[in-house]
Amino acid sequence: MNVNEPIDIANYDYVIVGAGFTGSVVARKMAEHNKKCLIIERRHHIAGNMFDEVDENGILVQRYGVHLFHTGSEDVWDVVKDFGDWRVRDNPSRVDFSSDPLTGVSRHNHPFKDSPVEPVAYPFNFSLIDTLWGGGGELKEALLKEFPGRDRVTISELYNSNNKDIIEFASILFELDFRPYTSKQWGIEPGLLDPSVINRVPILLNYGTELVKVKYQRIPKEGFTKVFERMLRHQNIDVMLNVDALLHLKIDFDNNAALWDGKPLPQNATILWTGAIDELAGYKFGKLPYRSLRFDWLTKNVESFQSGLCVAYPIAEGYTRIVEYKKLLSQYAPGVSSIAVEYPMQAEEGMEPYYPILIRDNKALYEKYRLMIDGIPQLVLAGRLADYKYYDMDAAIERALEIARRFYKKGASAV
Repeated sequence: MNVNEPIDIANYDYVIVGAGFTGSVVARKMAEHNKKCLIIERRHHIAGNMFDEVDENGILVQRYGVHLFHTGSEDVWDVVKDFGDWRVRDNPSRVDFSSDPLTGVSRHNHPFKDSPVEPVAYPFNFSLIDTLWGGGGELKEALLKEFPGRDRVTISELYNSNNKDIIEFASILFELDFRPYTSKQWGIEPGLLDPSVINRVPILLNYGTELVKVKYQRIPKEGFTKVFERMLRHQNIDVMLNVDALLHLKIDFDNNAALWDGKPLPQNATILWTGAIDELAGYKFGKLPYRSLRFDWLTKNVESFQSGLCVAYPIAEGYTRIVEYKKLLSQYAPGVSSIAVEYPMQAEEGMEPYYPILIRDNKALYEKYRLMIDGIPQLVLAGRLADYKYYDMDAAIERALEIARRFYKKGASAV
């Protein structure tokens, strides 16, 4: 279609902007309640940042960074389980403190000069202490005594200990990994970020490898795009790709109303917006800062390029990590491997916004936008960009279920 042509939304109960998890789950739930849904997506594909496809090497790759599904919620698992062949996954991630494989630079950047420098397990666990502390029995005993009955702690908790050895341990971890990685990822010093960002990564008080401790940790055998295709395959769901909804949707702030193609919304229609809230508002109060990513896709003529699916390189210049997608689902591709090198950067015009930067001023600016838009009839906000929150997949689905329940209660009217 010509994106400048009017789109008749009168035949739909819900117009959903964005085909990621939030929008797609709401569409499916409402379609199952016999509501007509139209999904409008700016990009050329469904599945949002979970979009994956088979590349020229015959390897299934995730184009917006590696995504591994996990949840402890039966409600969330029930949403996705029937739309894919879900395989149990492990967490084959590593951190390499001492090398940059793209430049060949290798150096000791930790205080244990005689210790091995092979990549260590991520999240950090007792094997790190074995490697750098030569066993570190006393440190492990101190940690177990300090945090009885716990199997994981945050870096903040380690710093707040009264035990000097634990504080030193925290300081070494922070300087080896948390500070260099976080500074590259977010473009600011870690101390300026909301503590929840730093504390997302636990330190395990055992030899486990689970980043999160939940019942369901899965990966769809055929990829996430196939999951979305099945989710959206319903007679009550229509999808339009390559369409910028903001060519049609405008906010009339003087009259506190949403307009579609210059006219008031049909009385029965509700719009769910999952995109950036500041963009929806025409940047009325200025732009909300986001971090973005640049992916350098490289083909390597090797059986294996690195020690795990995802390896973080704190000392590397510019990039944070490399993902070797051949190791996702142990794909068969003899003699060749596809890797993606991730370079974080500030989101500029035309770049995909990935991560809200959660500092005080930005959260205050978001609240200003939210308060202005929340009261507009027939317009609902939800999703990572609309809520200006760092959602994992399970949290995005939980948010979608929350919105769907509110829609059930209100019928076809807005919340």
